[in-house]
Amino acid sequence: MDISQGIEPTEDELAIVARQYAMRKLYWPSYTWSIQTTSLNKVEDKRQTLTANGVDVDTFLKRKSDLFNKINASFYHLQKLKENEQSIINLGKEIAEKSKEHTPKGVMGIVGTPYEPIEYEYEALLVTLKSSLDILAMMLSQPSGLGSDNIISLVNDAEQVRRPSELLVKVKALLAKSEHSITIDEFRNKDGISSKRNHAVHKGSLPTGTINIQYTAESADISVLKTRTVDVGGDKTDFLKQQSLEEYAETLFYSVCDLIIGGLELLVGQSLPKGKKLSVYEARVSK
Repeated sequence: MDISQGIEPTEDELAIVARQYAMRKLYWPSYTWSIQTTSLNKVEDKRQTLTANGVDVDTFLKRKSDLFNKINASFYHLQKLKENEQSIINLGKEIAEKSKEHTPKGVMGIVGTPYEPIEYEYEALLVTLKSSLDILAMMLSQPSGLGSDNIISLVNDAEQVRRPSELLVKVKALLAKSEHSITIDEFRNKDGISSKRNHAVHKGSLPTGTINIQYTAESADISVLKTRTVDVGGDKTDFLKQQSLEEYAETLFYSVCDLIIGGLELLVGQSLPKGKKLSVYEARVSK
């Protein structure tokens, strides 16, 4: 299909494009979409406030684009993690159903399913979330008179300033909020243990557990033992004290988004709207 030469697309061609666009919307987060496409789209309206806060507008525009690219990438990895997990569960159930026919009565059978596709998305999610926070840190540090280039150094550098500017006071208060402090700690090395993200980037793969499908010859329902995310600490892992991996990943994504939105609100001097915790496509079809 080529409309650049003035050739009108056919209905079939338009339908193909519509399906392609719908697929893309599955991987765009409704939670931040209106901020990305509407609230911060017309920066000229906010130039006076940004300039008053010491923000270089051209740099802000560039970093804003990079920031939301990372947020969108993170949401993509979250969605794919969920999809991969469900596909693996479905595969395990299918194998279990077939295996029931050959399982002696009273014997518990377990199907362990491949986990690498989930692990890849999980590690990529942690990397892109950390990158988005580091971009936010640079956006906040420049007008605050700091040279911080990542979220951890921003927290540390801000504490060293004896006479902070009005903006830096607000930045410090934002970072010190309990919910944001917990989020930041997810990316901080503590007590000699690497954060999950740092471990994945610098040391090796993260242990993410397995998905096991339990069944017996008599069972009408096949039970799913879903994975649990684990702490990184030498060779020791503890599956039972952690959330399910899907729940952990989703909670972390939205907590990072909340911190980012709070930082952007300081820079532009106004509240920014949040959307539903769905994809853009899911949010639109649910209306």
